[in-house]
Amino acid sequence: HVNYVPAGWEDRNLPPIETAKAAATAMQRGKGCRRIAFWTLSLFFSMAVLVEHLRAESAFYWPILEGPEVAGPGQPLKVPKGSRLEAWKVKGRLVIQIPAPGIQGNMVCQLMFSVLWLSFVCYWTFTAWNTGVRLFVAFSLPFWAVGLMLFFST
Repeated sequence: HVNYVPAGWEDRNLPPIETAKAAATAMQRGKGCRRIAFWTLSLFFSMAVLVEHLRAESAFYWPILEGPEVAGPGQPLKVPKGSRLEAWKVKGRLVIQIPAPGIQGNMVCQLMFSVLWLSFVCYWTFTAWNTGVRLFVAFSLPFWAVGLMLFFST
């Protein structure tokens, strides 16, 4: 159609390529960043809810004694020689305190590796999202899970 003028155009002449590319890229970049931020936050909060639910419903979960149940240590109990454990008998219950081990060399290495892993997966996901190949973004989800498990098991 020789006389057809697209909607929003003044005439049939094409706009300069640089202007059209710059406007389209800026608009796409803004949409992509907001979309990535939304999905990242929703994934993070979903994982947090799932982890909290698993922790609370786990067979290994024991309620924490609070308030009057541990008001002052009860009868101290003997622990093995060289052990850092502290044990008491409080109201007929065994209460054991296990001190935190502190930072160890293997923990630092695992933490550094998990941060490196998550950084690469973040770059990979961001790049896949910006190229428009959504299948690669879905493919990265197991790698996110592994990296988060490494990070939180430190």
